[in-house]
This record gives sequence, C-alpha cells and structure tokens, in this order.
Amino acid sequence: MRVPVERVLSWLAARARERRRAIQEAASELLADYRREWPDLIPVELHRLAYTLRAEIIPLVAMKADANLVPTTGGFRVYVNGEHFMGRYRTAIAHELAHSLFYELDGEVPRRFVGHSKQEEYFCFDVARRVLAPDWHLDALDVAGSSEPQTMFGILTGQLCLSRPVAARVMLDDYELAKGVAGRWVRAEEGWKLEKNSACASPSLKRADRAPLREMARAFLKLRTKPDDNYTIVSVFEQSGQGAFVMVVQA
Repeated sequence: MRVPVERVLSWLAARARERRRAIQEAASELLADYRREWPDLIPVELHRLAYTLRAEIIPLVAMKADANLVPTTGGFRVYVNGEHFMGRYRTAIAHELAHSLFYELDGEVPRRFVGHSKQEEYFCFDVARRVLAPDWHLDALDVAGSSEPQTMFGILTGQLCLSRPVAARVMLDDYELAKGVAGRWVRAEEGWKLEKNSACASPSLKRADRAPLREMARAFLKLRTKPDDNYTIVSVFEQSGQGAFVMVVQA
C-alpha cells in the first residue's frame, strides 16, 4: 500500500463532511490488502493487518505510553503496552498503524513527509475506529438492523472487541446508528462527575440539547431511575463502584 502524499495531505486538511469522507478513505486504504485476504475474519486480526502494512506488533511490559510507531528497515514496529485491556490495546495499535500513512516508503527505512501535529493525532484516532469497526463488519453482524441500543453496544464491545468509549463513538458519531450522548462518570464527594475528555455526542444533536441528556445520566447514576420511554440508557458499572460508563439515547 502506498497512498500519494498529496492525497494524504488533502485528508488531513479536510473539514466537516469532507473530513468524514477522508477518514473513511484512509481506513479503507489501510484495510485494502487485509480485506482481500481475510474479508470474513471478525474482528480485524491486527497482527495480520500489520503484516499487510509492513509492520510488526511488539507488546511490552511497564510501557508508559499506550503505543509507539517506530520506522525500521523494511517497515515499522508498533510497540504497545501489553498490560492494557483488550479494547484499549487494540485501539492503541490501530491508531499507530494509521500514523504509517504519513511516511514515505521509497527508501530502506520509512521517513516522514510531514511534521507530526495534533491534527494528525485526532485524524488517526478517528481512522483507528473505522479500522476496528469497518462498515462491512457492521453489515455482516447486522448492527444497524438492531433497534435496541444495548444490543448494538453489546455487538460492538463483544464481537468487535471495542472499548466502551470507542463503541459509543462508532454508534453515535461514525455511523450515526443512534442519537445521544455518552461518557465515563466517576464518583466524587459531591456526587457523580463526567470524566474530562471522555464525553461524546451525536454530531446531529445540538449542543444545547446535550446537557439535558447528560443530566439524565447523572440522575440515573444517583437514583438508578430510568428516563421515560423517549430515551434509553446503556450503562456499565465498574467493579470498584467508583466509575461507570453511561450512554443516553433518544428513542
């Protein structure tokens, strides 16, 4: 696989609707050879994907970062924190493989053609979700055919091995299978608080409409009461009792 530099740079510069198209195109490029060889293998087997991208995955113990992509002779090595749970482990690897799009492969060792940026980081996070949950897998599992948010969420976290935050973004943002908000909440002395940088919401949901849905999540955590029939709550409580992942979806 080798994508022209100009095309990759156009992906990085894309905005709004064009950006969503760019993310899908980038993920499709990363998965192209894999899909030809193993179209029916669910979930994506990341070692095989890495092989098609001239990369090797190397788990490490006591690694501070989630993962790092390192150019080496003939390709890449992805060093990943082997102590992470499966969802985070897979997300970290897919994210680093997405960074390989920003390297030239015409020499003995891959070299960057553009300086690293936060913009690239955000882009690679978005591409990683599409790599882990490609549209043909969602079709095969008939995720969209389920009208129950809990069932959708269960398929994404179970059969596709996605972490809860990634599954929520796939549902609410990437494929817009449901309309609502999600995030991880932590228990504090003053009550349940939404963890910083953990929240996501459907792009079609107006900003003013997101706060009431998050208040529904807070009320559910406090009183364990369900909202009315116009909303559904998907929740997963952590064993410690100090954290919970909650998604509130409009019917």
